[in-house]
Amino acid sequence: MDSTLSQDEVDALLKGMKDGEVAIEERAPRDDPRPYNLVGEERSVGRQFPGLEVVHDRFVRSLRKSLGTVFPGGAAIELAGVEMLRYGRFRNRIEAGASLSLFSMVPLSGNALLVIGPSLMFQLVDRMFGGQGRPPTTLEVREYSPIELQVVSRIAGVVLQDLESAWSLVAELACKFVRTEVNAAIVSIAATEDMVLAIELQCDLGAGPTRFTLAIPAGMLEPLRTRLGESQATPADADEGWTQALIEAIQEADVGLSVELGSISMSARDLLRLDIGDVVSLPTRGDDPVSVQIEGQRIMTGLAGTNRGNNAVRILSFAQET
Repeated sequence: MDSTLSQDEVDALLKGMKDGEVAIEERAPRDDPRPYNLVGEERSVGRQFPGLEVVHDRFVRSLRKSLGTVFPGGAAIELAGVEMLRYGRFRNRIEAGASLSLFSMVPLSGNALLVIGPSLMFQLVDRMFGGQGRPPTTLEVREYSPIELQVVSRIAGVVLQDLESAWSLVAELACKFVRTEVNAAIVSIAATEDMVLAIELQCDLGAGPTRFTLAIPAGMLEPLRTRLGESQATPADADEGWTQALIEAIQEADVGLSVELGSISMSARDLLRLDIGDVVSLPTRGDDPVSVQIEGQRIMTGLAGTNRGNNAVRILSFAQET
């Protein structure tokens, strides 16, 4: 038996529901829809790194002033947004033909990225040579000329100088330009699944606002987490496996241990007069305690002697912490 309703039956059912002849089950009203982030790892940067807000505010104000000296008409710079997202997702957002400038933040390990879209790139070059900075209706994807690369390098230098100054509130970093690329597929500052901090800024040179972005791998910021105001992890949140591996690695590290039998000061003239066979007398006696040092740091006190025909030192005490 065919269970499909005919068109006449459907029309009759709808009419009965409208007229009240067909009972309709009442359902509880649904709650208002709530936004849900499908990418759980992409957390609020403000909650994760509270100190970044001060850094970014200083960076924007400084960059606005610096670009104003480069371009006579000035440049309006505003912070458009900051987010933490996977590098693969960030890379997919990069426009074709964008200028990709790699830079380092010594002593942090790795490289970060300055992304300037083709529209803003054309405006910067045009304004640099006295034009109005109005992008053409069509922008072709092509290799940058040597002159355009020079402009990129100069603008990147200005941006990185202000970025270095802004970060000095947190740590002394040296932001250095590395090179420029145009193919996002060959630029890798992090693994596809790794998180990056994306700082998006809005620049208006007079022809309307356009955006450029700084991308810093989250791994680069690991040494600065405490200084940026991130709360310390509780013991329940700590990675016990990583902690144990770190302890074992430290225990296996090679360190230099030395024993200072004594020291003496002499003039350079007396030092130059020394010859083979001369004896230098030390102010310590054979039974005086000696300093035992690890990597130049006094850690223990001992007594020099011999053991089984070898020079040796007996540990007497550990240095007290000051």
